[in-house]
Amino acid sequence: GYDGSHRLNDFVRFDFDVDDLDCTIPPSTLVTDLRNMVNGEALSDIIFIVEDRPIHAHKVLLMRSPYFQAMFLGPMMESSQSEIRLEQVSYDIFLLLLEYLYTDTVRIPLD
Repeated sequence: GYDGSHRLNDFVRFDFDVDDLDCTIPPSTLVTDLRNMVNGEALSDIIFIVEDRPIHAHKVLLMRSPYFQAMFLGPMMESSQSEIRLEQVSYDIFLLLLEYLYTDTVRIPLD
């Protein structure tokens, strides 16, 4: 280091034996955690009303879609609303869309 007028010898050497280090990294839970946020009220900042039922969402994750970017950032009426009614989509399909936007995957039931 340097204190403005003197060079300081503040170098410290650390020796670690590889066998002494326990650096276990747990498996990622990111996708599961994000999937659990779909239609979750915690920290949601937008509510969609679909088939007269509320669906909670998070704008920051919806911004992955150009459709939602235009809705929230453009001059559309929805950009200033906290509740948005969607008429031309079913409740179940909209939840699947959110799951895809949140996780890049979607689980489609085969029934």
